Amino acid sequence: MKKVICEQCDIVLDIPECEGVKVGVCPRCGKILHHYHPSPVRYSLCFAVSALIMIISTDFLPFMSINFSGLNNSVSLLDYVSVLADNDLGFVSILIMMFMHFLPIVALIVIIICDTCYLLKKRFLFISRLLRIFQFCKQWSMVDVFVVGVLVSLIKLVNLVDVVYEFGFWSYIIFALLFVLAMSRFHVQVMWEYFFPEKEPERPIISGITAYKQDFTDCHLCGGIVDMRKWHNCPRCGEDVVSVDEKCIQKCLAFLIAAVAIYIPANMYPMMITVYMGNGEESTILEGVVVLWEMRSYFVSAVIFLASVCIPILKIIVLFYLCCMYKTFKRAKKKKMLGFLYRTVEYIGKWSMVDVFVVAIMVSIVRMGNIMIIDPGSALVSFGAVVILTILAAKQFNPKILWLNSIDNNDGEQNE
Repeated sequence: MKKVICEQCDIVLDIPECEGVKVGVCPRCGKILHHYHPSPVRYSLCFAVSALIMIISTDFLPFMSINFSGLNNSVSLLDYVSVLADNDLGFVSILIMMFMHFLPIVALIVIIICDTCYLLKKRFLFISRLLRIFQFCKQWSMVDVFVVGVLVSLIKLVNLVDVVYEFGFWSYIIFALLFVLAMSRFHVQVMWEYFFPEKEPERPIISGITAYKQDFTDCHLCGGIVDMRKWHNCPRCGEDVVSVDEKCIQKCLAFLIAAVAIYIPANMYPMMITVYMGNGEESTILEGVVVLWEMRSYFVSAVIFLASVCIPILKIIVLFYLCCMYKTFKRAKKKKMLGFLYRTVEYIGKWSMVDVFVVAIMVSIVRMGNIMIIDPGSALVSFGAVVILTILAAKQFNPKILWLNSIDNNDGEQNE
């Protein structure tokens, strides 16, 4: 029976043979470990090809147009690149394009190549590099966040101008749906096991005990089991592997301190500048939330407040809490709660980028000559840096460190 090491609590588990659509969950910490699907390769290939066609067509179609006081402005999806570059924010525009356009396309190409080779039963060494690239693209692709940013922008715009949805808008919405389906159906572990079968460890590894106590660990890239007494690199993919290291706490704290320092100017300086009939009005993040609330755009105001204020503060507080309290709690139930907090922070980390995407969309659409223009504010850079730093802080934190000294049934002691 195949064994797997939980990447959150480090327990060694047996993976049973299953049929149909099922999800494997760690009984100790609640982390989802494995997905069962009868034919994931064919599904992911079809979704990936369809999504790639839709995003390519979106680039050549008009995205949307607005009408205001007899003036019309039509934009394409990537017009924000030139607009932000004209405002000396070319680096920000490149990052946004990477998150919502370039990295998703690369991920889809990797899925198509790997699935095609899998179905044709062709094994190539370069697949390992493609799977590495896919892992990076999956972590930093923000198509779903960008779609929410588009919808929030539209709700804000309908109160100001007449909006016409062009073909590019609908094709991108379809692309986003197909992209999410392709990413969810593509199982990286299936590809690693097919193209690079894992050898059984020379020493026996016992299920129900943490891998750390047996001098084993799992590779964060391919998921393989590595004997730390023999290897310092994963024998399957060559990635450097380390056991649980408390230096991850120091690294996480360093990113958090930097995020806190930058978060202060992100809220003091303007996020967006609205120029109407020659008069400019600057608005910070909180001022924008208040203005939207006064305009009775309650939903948009709530979304911006949650994404730009609550989520960054919540991430920083929770990660600080985990870094400071990981040695305090010993019981498994407390550790399970901390693990749930970490998974929540890791998932919601990218959603703070909604406000950055909203500004990028608004500045590219609202360019109505001398009547109305929206320009990005200086806080756009600092707020985007805060989001990236908090994401990096969460990635530096190793959740296994929460379970090193836990007392539970798996270690032979009575659970709380």
